[in-house]
Amino acid sequence: MTTVAIIGAGFSGTILAVNLMRSGGPGDELIVIEKRLELGLGQAYSTKDETHLLNIPPAGMSPFSRQPMAFAEYLEARGLLDARDAAQLENFYAPRKLFGEYLRHIVATQLNSGADRPRLTRIEGEAVEITRDNEIRLVDGRNFRADRIVLAMGNLPPKPLRAAAKLDADVYSADPWVPGAVDALAPDANVLLIGTGLTMLDYIQSLGTRDHKGAIIAVSRHGLLPCRSLTPSYWRPFIDPEQRYTVRQLVRLVRQQIAEALRQGVTWQSVLNSFRFSTQKLWTHFSPAEQARFIRHVRPWWDVHRHRIAPAVADRVEAMQASGRLRVIAGHLEEIQRTEKGAEVTIRRRGSKDRVTLTAQKIVNCSGPNYDFASSDEVLLKRLLEDGRISLNRHKLGVQVGANFAAVNRDGVTSDDLFAMGPMLRGQYWEINAVAEIVAQAEAMAAWLWTMPQHPPAI
Repeated sequence: MTTVAIIGAGFSGTILAVNLMRSGGPGDELIVIEKRLELGLGQAYSTKDETHLLNIPPAGMSPFSRQPMAFAEYLEARGLLDARDAAQLENFYAPRKLFGEYLRHIVATQLNSGADRPRLTRIEGEAVEITRDNEIRLVDGRNFRADRIVLAMGNLPPKPLRAAAKLDADVYSADPWVPGAVDALAPDANVLLIGTGLTMLDYIQSLGTRDHKGAIIAVSRHGLLPCRSLTPSYWRPFIDPEQRYTVRQLVRLVRQQIAEALRQGVTWQSVLNSFRFSTQKLWTHFSPAEQARFIRHVRPWWDVHRHRIAPAVADRVEAMQASGRLRVIAGHLEEIQRTEKGAEVTIRRRGSKDRVTLTAQKIVNCSGPNYDFASSDEVLLKRLLEDGRISLNRHKLGVQVGANFAAVNRDGVTSDDLFAMGPMLRGQYWEINAVAEIVAQAEAMAAWLWTMPQHPPAI
């Protein structure tokens, strides 16, 4: 009998659990440990806000690679979509809460024990330690032992903002997803959002649904907003995933292809779509120096062009900017001073010595997930780092793993019983946050995790 434990049951952990329940036998046991009451949702899909939309249409959201239309068919059964209508499939961006409901459906129908399946044990609690003999200890004192353990803890709250370290919680929110945070804001409060990515866009939409009247200012180093998704069209593949490009060569090639596509009336979005599934190989073929060069010079533009937003969201953001309700500043925080009415913030504009001083009643860290676990408040990961059981990727973008997703310890030795998956592997695979990539990893792991052959396949 083999016991596998998954720590974390957002999307990553739940899809792995579903696949393990299918691949294991009646003598095996699967333990799923999750802080939240519900499995499957995580931060992204637990939202109740109707304005928080998926950023890709339903056909790209299936949790099963062999059933690419699974989510679309679920929507059709709900009377929300005609899955046979190509135009609807390409232009429907569902509220994320609907995908959350679909994940609840999967949990209810797929995560069940049976006579020919592993025994499933679901644990609501927080894991804070994994001992050398694989005993998982929870914060409340309970403990469980497993032969193999998978860390599937998803996206962690943003990296702490040092400039705001001395501010009280009534002025500064370190985590934008604390329940009730938006509801507690005064309608006329001036809000400063640190970051201009997807997290920030979610936050301002939540403010919009509450008819917030105060000023909303968003600041980031480059002041870039995620780009708009458009109905895709075909563009021929032009990347050889087996070739080793430099960052400069890749950027030049992409620009050439976009210029040619625009001349032919094809959007740049279609050009990027044409090599989406080659990005992991491209990244792993980069030398460490080229990876660092990409992070330093290309990452901000890659993120906003690759991780695009639904047209309806883009429309709302553009309207808020046009009306003056949203102001975006490219620059960095120089100083934050507590005042009687909130905080006075000094921002130096990008590329100049000019400074902007403003007053905010609320400052919210929307800088995106923290992959540098040494700076996070996640007790389990910090202890694993301190114990040397795991190590950070060289770019401090998540856990370092071997080819089979096994954790690499402080001495460079690959574990045979501790693994990681999903967004925690950003530095190793770069594109590992989206549904399709997570599904591919979950299916690959489920094929060998119970039996662990010597050379398990990599994605």
